[in-house]
Amino acid sequence: MKGKGSLCQYVVAEPRMFTAKPGNITHEEAASFSLAGLTAYSGLVRHGGLKQGDGKRIFINGGSGGVGAWAIQVRHISR
Repeated sequence: MKGKGSLCQYVVAEPRMFTAKPGNITHEEAASFSLAGLTAYSGLVRHGGLKQGDGKRIFINGGSGGVGAWAIQVRHISR
């Protein structure tokens, strides 16, 4: 995928870039999962330098919100 942005009717990408939406959530809820998850991942891994098994202690402010909840999960799986 080239460029930035997500406002379009059609998209071209490899099949591995997609997954099926569970039937029990709305399209809006499904879209918010990827936004919050990618924000948390970007903050911790890309900008924060978090690595698998590094043993660092981190403080997640606002862990009850969307991004914070995802940040907790990203940190949990990186241990």
